[in-house]
Amino acid sequence: MLNRMKGSYFSKLVFSHIALTLVLVTVIGGLLLEKTERMMSEEMRQTGEARLSSVKQKLEKELLESYHSALLNRALNTVRPEAESEINYLLEHGRGDSYSRMARFTQDLKTLSFTLPLLHNISFYFFKDDFVLDQYYHEAPDTSPQAELLRSGAEITPNKWFLRTVPDNDRSITEQTPVLTYIHTLPFLAKGDRVKGYMIVDLDAAKVIQDASQQLGHEDRLLIFAEDGQQINGSSAVDADTLTWVHGELAAHREATLEREQSVITISPAKDSLFNWHYVLIRPQYSALVMTQQMKQEIWIFGIALLLLGLAVSIIASRQVYGTFADLVQRIRAVAGLNKTTSPHNVMGSVEQALGLMDQQKRSYLQERKEKQWRALLSGLSKPFEGEVLLPEAQGYTPVYMELSGTDIERLYGQLHAEPESAFGLRGDWVILTARSAYWILMSDLDRDDFHAAVSEHLEQALRRSGGDIRFRAGIGTEVTKLEDLSWSALEAQTAARYGFLQRENRLVRYQEVQHRPSVYPDIKPDTFELLLRGGSVEEIEHYLEACENTLLASGTTIEMVELLIMQLGISLSKVCMLQDESEKEHALEPLRFTLFDTMAYLREQSARLVLSRTEKRNERNERILSGIQSYIQAHIHEDISLEQLTELTSYSKQFICKLFKDELQMTFVDYMTSERLSHAAALLTSTNESVGHIAERSGFRSSQYFATKFKAEYGVTPVQYRQANGKIKFNLG
Repeated sequence: MLNRMKGSYFSKLVFSHIALTLVLVTVIGGLLLEKTERMMSEEMRQTGEARLSSVKQKLEKELLESYHSALLNRALNTVRPEAESEINYLLEHGRGDSYSRMARFTQDLKTLSFTLPLLHNISFYFFKDDFVLDQYYHEAPDTSPQAELLRSGAEITPNKWFLRTVPDNDRSITEQTPVLTYIHTLPFLAKGDRVKGYMIVDLDAAKVIQDASQQLGHEDRLLIFAEDGQQINGSSAVDADTLTWVHGELAAHREATLEREQSVITISPAKDSLFNWHYVLIRPQYSALVMTQQMKQEIWIFGIALLLLGLAVSIIASRQVYGTFADLVQRIRAVAGLNKTTSPHNVMGSVEQALGLMDQQKRSYLQERKEKQWRALLSGLSKPFEGEVLLPEAQGYTPVYMELSGTDIERLYGQLHAEPESAFGLRGDWVILTARSAYWILMSDLDRDDFHAAVSEHLEQALRRSGGDIRFRAGIGTEVTKLEDLSWSALEAQTAARYGFLQRENRLVRYQEVQHRPSVYPDIKPDTFELLLRGGSVEEIEHYLEACENTLLASGTTIEMVELLIMQLGISLSKVCMLQDESEKEHALEPLRFTLFDTMAYLREQSARLVLSRTEKRNERNERILSGIQSYIQAHIHEDISLEQLTELTSYSKQFICKLFKDELQMTFVDYMTSERLSHAAALLTSTNESVGHIAERSGFRSSQYFATKFKAEYGVTPVQYRQANGKIKFNLG
């Protein structure tokens, strides 16, 4: 067999493949072994720089951005909705005699400190009357932790994070605490002469750095130094020799990845930091060496396996190559008309099928890249994509943002894609964000009114064809001529879509319709809602919610203000639910629904359920309270019992107790006490031989004459006559 294969075309193919395999294994293995350590060194450098960049990104942007003024303002409103109005009151009127108001506000700040773990202190400085509120009331800034900042004479730069040191919250500690400070002008975002105070937010720098370091490996150590080389903090302790060496490198302005003994040290330039900080990452080098040795072993194993595989594949591949070559020659001859015979093995059909599959994969890949580029543009990235731009060119781009609610949403998406664009003169690309939200980037030459009508008709037809109970909120932004400007127009479309919350029917809202809405505060009186929940009827609550709905629709205010007011109603409902029954807590925490009308229907439903539950529990509670009061009165009938005593005993108000007697017994408290005292006296008259005066005193009457008058009015006879008429007492005269 070997003699027969010798010199044949097939044997040459086999030996050629074997030789090629050996050459590839030798060349590739040698190159990999030669470059392994350099590659690992570069990997350590890149990994160190990437981790430092990640820590710096989280610390200086993500963590600090999360404490921006808008979030803190919402946090104050969550603690107590009236906090913002009290800030405005103190800005306008100063402290005056509003000590109770300031006490509530300092208590709110204490509550807020518990909810924000990185917060060191938050202070409010009011120009009017020159005083400071934090967790305490400071009559002047000189007694507050912000004294150095406010009295230093240096210009205060608001809306910017900066590093400083402040006294510790515990006044017994004399050490200074490093903090990151952000100063807001009051009222929020005020400028120039409109500024009436400051809100000063101090974050504990050590806690912020510790939180940002959690994403590092358990063996990584992070150090942070100020621009002058002073150490600010770190994730863990470092030995003195390493610390001295790092100080020397910083003094020499060496900012790169360096090696020292068994460690790899990466130093980040201070100029790249928002606070001009040096970030230093220390990583053990032994792990990299172990990985290098392991990689060498894997390369040798891979080379040997590749060699053995090559020997087997060479024979198989040679046969396939030879057969494919022969078939290819035959097909070429057939196409040329030289030979009509077809091969029994459809090798070329497999090749064509593979090419078709690759073409399909290419189209899918290009479509994914195209959608990724759209998403990058819509998110407003400064460098949205690299490489070839796959987005279509047009004279203008108009984004439409849509939010969906209901079932069969995927079917609606299919109808939107399948709808012929030419029917409306529209051309655009869909960018699906989530299962319930998407952007439609349109490119059309229609004028504004026709364009809006065409888009609305397109959405309505797709909705009718898809069926189901689907609703949408859609907004359309301003047309832009440059792709770089698409992000702010997309934000306009998203803002406009939010106003679909105020629409009863599906509607496409233009940003121009809502951009100039004033941020007014409709007077819906959330406190009234809470009072009605506590004691009103279902009809009163429904009347109130209907008035709220009409007020919100007629006010023309911003959607943010509407959502804030709805959340206040939800907080009131949640508060009453929690006070009434702890198990009801989860039913009222998310009042916002797809539209304002759905939200109001939800609030009506929850309120009716709450009133029904309250009525049932109130009857049980009233019976329990009244029974306790009656028992107390029976036991202390001889005492001078007043409403004040019952108030202290039951912790209920005098008005409530009076109403309780009126509702449950159909008599006043005074009438009930008189009736009980007379009943007690009548029992004593027939069961004891005590004098009338003593019985009057034991029954709680301080005047015998008054007792006799009341007794005769009640029983028609005097006490003595009553005893004689009902007397069965054998007087003991001995």
